[in-house]
Amino acid sequence: MDSLFVSGTPLDEPTSAVNHAVFSGKLLQLSALRYTPSGIAVCTLELEHHSQIIQAGSPRALLFTVEATALSDAAIAVSRLQLGETYTFT
Repeated sequence: MDSLFVSGTPLDEPTSAVNHAVFSGKLLQLSALRYTPSGIAVCTLELEHHSQIIQAGSPRALLFTVEATALSDAAIAVSRLQLGETYTFT
């Protein structure tokens, strides 16, 4: 599983007063890299997340899709990803 550190800081590095969100999923759709009129790179993607948690003592499967938009350097990095692969975004 590859990682894309959008924040530039891997999750396991100590930080102070910084919140981190981590999302992993299979890349289902990826738009072509495009640019806004002001020259900012934009790429949209759709990810499918599948995992299992324990809720009220019983296992519960989670399966959902998320649409996201990456901008600037993150958009350029995302545009190089491969469909069908699983990635972790932080």
